[in-house]
Parts: sequence; C-alpha cells; structure tokens
Amino acid sequence: MRSYQQFFAELKRRHVFRVAAVYGAVSFGLIQLADPLTKALLLPDVFLTYVVAILILGFPLATVLAWAFEVTPDGVRKSMAATPAELDAIVAQPASHRWPSGLLALVGIGLLLAGAWWVGRRTGADATMVADASLSDDRVQLALARPAEDPRPSIAVLPFVNMSDDERQEYFSDGMTEEILNVLTKLPDLRVTARTSAFAFKGERVDLRAVGDSLGVRYLIDGSVRKERAFRSLF
Repeated sequence: MRSYQQFFAELKRRHVFRVAAVYGAVSFGLIQLADPLTKALLLPDVFLTYVVAILILGFPLATVLAWAFEVTPDGVRKSMAATPAELDAIVAQPASHRWPSGLLALVGIGLLLAGAWWVGRRTGADATMVADASLSDDRVQLALARPAEDPRPSIAVLPFVNMSDDERQEYFSDGMTEEILNVLTKLPDLRVTARTSAFAFKGERVDLRAVGDSLGVRYLIDGSVRKERAFRSLF
C-alpha cells in the first residue's frame, strides 16, 4: 500500500497528471477544430481519422516525457529521483490536495477518448456505398461496386449555396445538405452518392449534366439557403 501511494506521489511530483489533463483538453479542442477545417479545405474525411490517431499515439509519449524530464528556469533537464522525505510529504497531504490532479488527468483522458469516439461516428456516416440488411425475406441488398450494374435510381445531393449575407452561415447550409443526405441514405430503394464525392463540387460553377455524369447519377438535388433575422417593430 505504501509503495502504491508513493508511486502516485511520484507521478504528481513529476507533473504527469497535469500533462495528461492538459494534453487531453488540448486534443479535444484540436479535434473540434479539425472538423470545420476539413469542410473548409474540402479534405477527405480520413483526415479526421489521421488527426485522432496522431493525438492518441502522442499521449503516451507526452506522459513518458513528463516523467523523464522537467522544465526549470534553466531549461529542460532530466528529472531527478525524489527523496523518501519528498514523497512522504506528498502522501501526507490531505485528500483535497492529492485527488484533484488525478481527477483532472482522468478528465483529460476522457476528453481524448470522447473526441476519438465522436470522429468514429462522424466518419462512419460517410460510407462510400450504402448497405441495407432490413429486408423481410432475409436477403441482403448491397450497394454494388459498379454503379452501372445497380438497378436502383441514383441520386446525389450537391452542397447548398449559402445566400445569406453572413459567411458564418456556411455551416448552416452544409448542415441542411447533410441532413437531406442522411435521410436519403436510409431509403433502400435509392443509391445515394457519398457526401465526400458530392462536396467535391462545393463552390464550383459547373454544368449539372456534367456533374451527374461525373458522379454517375441520374438525379441531382441542388439548391440554396438564405437565413435572415426577423425584426419586430416596437411601435
């Protein structure tokens, strides 16, 4: 029991708990920032997966570096082993002083895992082909690898154009596009082009027939969104 307490005391002394908490919080913020960046730069959704993978792999590296090195006014140097008196002083502290650092470290780890879980759900919804396994006769209908052999009507939802004066409403128009896309992908009688393919034409003025031929679909949904504030007269 004594060695267990001293080990956690050593983690606290070397600021491992603090690094874990800060790393998790910063990683969660970077994941949230990477999502709109992916949309703005028209990057593939796998970019989010790479970001999460790098952050997860970097977590143990950050904790190991926190254990092995410390930052001093004279620069970074190798951490020195603590004396028994130093560890005993930390162990003797009341719980109100010892527990917060460990709890914050758990919160940081939780934020990192929550960000990874969110990206997993976010990218999982953008599958290239749609599969439906809900047929009553136990048959499984799969989206074919070659669209020309798929007898179902094919459709693509192009990114809606933001007609609002506020450029920040771009996320609103993209959100409406994705909501329509998500509804259509649940219809087993339709073959719906993936979001990544359709959003490749975002911001481009191209002939709709050419877009349809490029995506290999027969039908297109195209439109625009305008969001205005309603003002109520006080007189």
